[in-house]
Amino acid sequence: MHGGASGSGAPAGNQNAIKTGDYTKEAIEGRRGVQDLLRAARDLIKKI
Repeated sequence: MHGGASGSGAPAGNQNAIKTGDYTKEAIEGRRGVQDLLRAARDLIKKI
């Protein structure tokens, strides 16, 4: 079954719940920055 009783699951502050890799806040922000840069470059090329 999915879910469970309230209070079940890992304790708060569980180190196993820390994200690493492609889905960390930093990685997502980095990809957004690259997307913004590419968008700006495409817009500049269209203007030229």
